[in-house]
Amino acid sequence: MHRLIRIACPIFVFATLAACSPEQTDQQGSDELVAMTLQLESVSGALDTTDINYFRLRIYPTTPNTVDAATLFDSLKVEGCVPVRKPKSGLLPEVRIRDLKAGKDRFVYYEGFSDEQCSQRTALGIRGSVAIESQTELQKKAAAVPCQDDAACKAAIHPDAVCGCTKAQDADGKDTDTCEQGATGTCSVANPIFVPVYQTGAFNRFAMPSSSLQAAAAQVSCQDDSDCLVVHKRATCEQGTCRVMGLLPFSPERPRAFHEAFTAPDGRVTFVGGFTTIDGLNIFTAGAPFFEVFNPRSGMFERPGLNANFSGDAVAMARSAFVDGRLIATSGGVAQAKLKRTSGATGNALAIEFPFKTTDDDCSDEQCLNVSNQLVAAFLDTQDVMAFTLPGRVVGHRMAAVNIADSLTMILAGGLLYSDEMKTLSSTGLVGTCDGFALSQQTDPSCVRMEDGDMLAQRSSHHQVCLSPKEDGSCDDYLLFGGSSSEAIPAETLVVGGDLDTKALTFSKSVGALGKVNFPELVALPVQGGQGERFFSFGGTADVSLQTVETQAAVTVLIGAPNVPPQELDFAQVDTGKISTGKVDIDNLAGAVGVPEDVLRLFHSMVVEPPSLELPNGRIMMIGGLDDSVTPVDSVLVFEDLNAGQLEFRRKLKLNDARFGHTSSLITTGILQGAVLVVGGFTMDEASGGTVEFVDSAEIYIP
Repeated sequence: MHRLIRIACPIFVFATLAACSPEQTDQQGSDELVAMTLQLESVSGALDTTDINYFRLRIYPTTPNTVDAATLFDSLKVEGCVPVRKPKSGLLPEVRIRDLKAGKDRFVYYEGFSDEQCSQRTALGIRGSVAIESQTELQKKAAAVPCQDDAACKAAIHPDAVCGCTKAQDADGKDTDTCEQGATGTCSVANPIFVPVYQTGAFNRFAMPSSSLQAAAAQVSCQDDSDCLVVHKRATCEQGTCRVMGLLPFSPERPRAFHEAFTAPDGRVTFVGGFTTIDGLNIFTAGAPFFEVFNPRSGMFERPGLNANFSGDAVAMARSAFVDGRLIATSGGVAQAKLKRTSGATGNALAIEFPFKTTDDDCSDEQCLNVSNQLVAAFLDTQDVMAFTLPGRVVGHRMAAVNIADSLTMILAGGLLYSDEMKTLSSTGLVGTCDGFALSQQTDPSCVRMEDGDMLAQRSSHHQVCLSPKEDGSCDDYLLFGGSSSEAIPAETLVVGGDLDTKALTFSKSVGALGKVNFPELVALPVQGGQGERFFSFGGTADVSLQTVETQAAVTVLIGAPNVPPQELDFAQVDTGKISTGKVDIDNLAGAVGVPEDVLRLFHSMVVEPPSLELPNGRIMMIGGLDDSVTPVDSVLVFEDLNAGQLEFRRKLKLNDARFGHTSSLITTGILQGAVLVVGGFTMDEASGGTVEFVDSAEIYIP
């Protein structure tokens, strides 16, 4: 039964509101009324508060699906559009709400506006899973600690804790940090609820460890993570020294690069694999956590139960397929790699060195092989994780769930296949197939090797797209594009109807006018009214070569600067195996604001916003990557199809950090719906000649 709490509305005081809204109904918690203080902060310190002149604040009893859900408190209904009285520092003031019903799992939703009607939104802040209580666990702990000065409380409780006693005074009559002689007290600490605030129309960093925290951590030697708890609960032991890599749940647990990202039907974004550590030899290594989740309903990152059930080998540069809204299947990849920028007669290039064996001394020869033959099946509904063996060790391939002869089949296509006998990595055609239905039922998928032949051209560094996607994530018609070792076969399609029993997969090779390209990014832009999709290829290079290291212990993939312009692919006659192309006109685009010189890119990410009332023909974002000098860029190029037929460059946005090898995900549910999440990647330290290093931040674009 709902209980209605009615409270007389007190007069509004600076930055203090009373929860006198008649909507304060709730089936959770007690009838206790308490106060809460919200600390509104830009996590990157770059929030421009100039246009945050008014605000609206809503407190929901639990995480809402939409902003129109019933609230415990709505400042607009209590005080109208509330003016922001900024201190001289220009920072946002704390907001204190009195007489709010206590309870757990509350949701805070803050909006800043430039106008007094609260119609022009300039900032947004959210925080889920908030406990509203009269005394937090930290405050209870503080109250039990006797003290004679503030220093004791700061050491035992929190850097902001103080000793509650009559303080001794200095010569000027001001209180010191020490109690009067003979006086004692107990510790106390204010506990405002931190609410990250983001600027709209821009990319915002998530919380990052401060430079002072990182400096303090670097002074502590360690043997394991437990030695670093004195620094911060998120500190870890890295090569004998404590470091704070992330601030989970306000940011990812640690940096990662060349990982995968998938959005589940409930809107959660799951990150899989990737490089997570670097050693003193500049070797990047895949490690824990293998899985991480961003929950758009709370605006927080989470470490899922999948990690506890994962006992396989951590990998980066793996390929995954998302099936049935619940299964992420991840295949191949590598445990370690070296990345560096090189210079030569033809310009800069990115060199990625794959050692045949890892630097881990505590493993057998088989376990030390760097290229993976592992298939990991992660079930989001049960949090179960299973590992199976592939018929080959492969990286640089593609993976998809395809319907062949009325059977769901996981296809591993192309890539660099490792031969332990020959000590080589070489391009291959179809690597293998696995029984997708068996895998979805958590049974052995019986993966088998398919011999090279006329089924597929040997290719790696290619991309794929599903031409006829099903609701369960599988495909009927399926296209491989780019990466071919032969210019005559830039693309191939798998047409429905192949007979798996006879291994006669029906691939049709297509020549046409498609430009040769390695490492392209393919996107499908839905046409308004459900009239199919338009397909585009963005970025890539025509120049890729494999070089065996003299010691025969590694292969280096030398990737030239991006030099392939965007292409539109026309699949109107895909059933006949014909594919044509048209160059996306980036030089004479209607409405363009200057020509985007950095449209040539590598290892960037793409996000497609489908058609909507605000965007009748959708929008494409090209985010980050390496430019034609093989330098990471922080720009985001925005393309729109305003004329239902001509893709146009509209404007350029800016990331906080230049990056490549990252992922970008469109948020599809909750209050953050329509936002774009950018996670991980590498950047380069130009001061040291372009040394590759992790990007420590994640970012979010708020429309």
